[in-house]
Amino acid sequence: MKTTLTTLLVFLCLTFTSFAQENVNFFVKENNFDWSKYEIEYTEKLNALIQKEEIEISEYFHPIYLNNDSFPDFVYEGPYEEAGLEGMNTYFYISSKRKIEILESANGQILHIRELGYNQGKEIIVLDEGYCGATDYQLHFIYLLYKGKDTIFVKGNSIIYSGLEGEIPDKLTLDQKFIVLNDRYNLRDSPQINEENITDTYNEGNTGLAVASKIDDTGREWWFVIMDCRYGCREHDVKYHAGWMSSRYLEKIEGN
Repeated sequence: MKTTLTTLLVFLCLTFTSFAQENVNFFVKENNFDWSKYEIEYTEKLNALIQKEEIEISEYFHPIYLNNDSFPDFVYEGPYEEAGLEGMNTYFYISSKRKIEILESANGQILHIRELGYNQGKEIIVLDEGYCGATDYQLHFIYLLYKGKDTIFVKGNSIIYSGLEGEIPDKLTLDQKFIVLNDRYNLRDSPQINEENITDTYNEGNTGLAVASKIDDTGREWWFVIMDCRYGCREHDVKYHAGWMSSRYLEKIEGN
């Protein structure tokens, strides 16, 4: 299904709105998503389709309404192996009157589901803890957008952060855009200055979004930030990298 210009514009407007609109901290060390709040009962329609498609149902399958029709869909969320490495994967199944088909997949497990306003669709955040032994986590933003009877799957941006060993804020209290004033300004996995906790380095003119703050024992204010490298930061492969920055040489961008 083709993504139209209108759909893309809607998607761009939705990106990362959750940080400002919901009192939820998506930066976690452990995924405690509660499926019981979203699962529906298996229906005759769904059972018939499962038998027809010869899909082997296990505890990894969760019946849920993903789109805006009356047919129950479901999500597979379970383990996989790739080149000897173990991880978790999520598959989104959409059912219709005649068949069940895989809409799309994502690495990781669902962390949060949010209904978009005006019946536009759903925002789904998937937490990817990587393979066994990985220290960096990723938040994948996924949008199921309704377009008539069709559901358009849009993979949005992903945010990488130090989920296993880094320090994360207890809650998100800020929504402040900023610009970096100094070159060679470090992003860290904890709010303290040492040579071991540097995860990335940015330069004057780079921008980001501060979502939390902390004052250390010396009185220095630290911001937990999401660095925005969609434009600029050409040496960076990661478009969005989250971590701690000293706010000393970060200037607020007003009117955000």
